[in-house]
Amino acid sequence: MSNLMEDLKNLAVRAGVPEALLRKMMLPEIFRYAAELTDVVSNKTDDYSVVAATDLGLGKIFTMSHADAKVFTLPELSAGDVGKPITLLKKGAGKVTVQAHTGQKIADSPESDGATTGQIYDDVAGEVYASITLMAVTTTLWIIIGLDGTWTVA
Repeated sequence: MSNLMEDLKNLAVRAGVPEALLRKMMLPEIFRYAAELTDVVSNKTDDYSVVAATDLGLGKIFTMSHADAKVFTLPELSAGDVGKPITLLKKGAGKVTVQAHTGQKIADSPESDGATTGQIYDDVAGEVYASITLMAVTTTLWIIIGLDGTWTVA
């Protein structure tokens, strides 16, 4: 039994839930939830364009592991995407850039060459782990809701 399941079982027993009832009612739900978690982390090793329909949502994490510079391109947003977060994790020495889709922007990133797109990047080679979480707040704007590492707007 995994640690999570053991912990849940122990908590339920301490709360007075009979173990037989726990097995009958909770374990199928735990197994279903655990199966859903397998799609939460997506490991990438090359440039990747995020797909709004399948890649956005609570708990979605994308990792980029490479020694060379790589780019995550954020998806074109629609009204249904507003409020959805995405977390991107740099694993390795390579520069990781997060690029907004054409016509969209990451808050606090300047417009470059008159375009309305922006980007943010982490290029600190010695910083092999860095993360950033963005959330779509309108159909044209991403905001940073959390970060760890040395991210620079460009």
